[in-house]
Amino acid sequence: TAINLSYNIGSLLRWWGTKHAVSITAHNCRDFAKTKSPSAAAQDLKILRAACNHWIREYSPITPPPVIWKPAEGRPRERWLTRAELARLLNAARHQQHLRRFILLAYYTGSRPGVILRLQWDQIDIPNRVMARIRPEEAADAKKRSPPARLGKRILSHIRRWRRLDDGTETKYLCHFEGRLVQDPHGSW
Repeated sequence: TAINLSYNIGSLLRWWGTKHAVSITAHNCRDFAKTKSPSAAAQDLKILRAACNHWIREYSPITPPPVIWKPAEGRPRERWLTRAELARLLNAARHQQHLRRFILLAYYTGSRPGVILRLQWDQIDIPNRVMARIRPEEAADAKKRSPPARLGKRILSHIRRWRRLDDGTETKYLCHFEGRLVQDPHGSW
C-alpha cells in the first residue's frame, strides 16, 4: 500500500539519503541490513532495487551499476492465532464493528488485508458458501493468486448476521465505517 511504501522510502532515506548511487554496494547493503530486522531490511532493499531499476529504465544507466544485496528470506510463519487470542483481539475491538469484521474475515478465510478491505457483498455467495477474493474485473490485473475461499460455518453465521445488519443501508463493503470503505484499519486501535 502507499502507506507501507512511504514508510519504506522514509527508512531508506534516513540511511541512504546523503549517499550517491555509487554507494549502493553489497557491503553497504549489509551495513544497512544490520540496522533492521532481516525481513524489514529485505523489504526496504527491494524498494531500493525497484527505484534503481526505474531510474535506469526511465533516465540513464548508473555506472557502475548498483549491487543490491538482500538478506535471506525468512521462513514462513508456523504459528497462528489461537481461539483464545482471537477472543482477546475481538474484545479489544468491541467498539469498532468494522475492525471486528476485518479480524474475523482474516482469521477464518486467511485472506490478505487488502482483499478483506475491498471485499464487497456481491463477492459473497452465501448459498454456496464461497467468497470470491477478487472481483472479476480485477482478475486479469491480479499479481497475486486469489482463489475463492470456502466459507466455514462460523464465519458464515457472522456474514449472515452482518448481511441482516447492512440490509437497508447503501454500503457495498463488508468492512465499512459508516458505509464508507475502510482504507487502513490500523488507525482503529
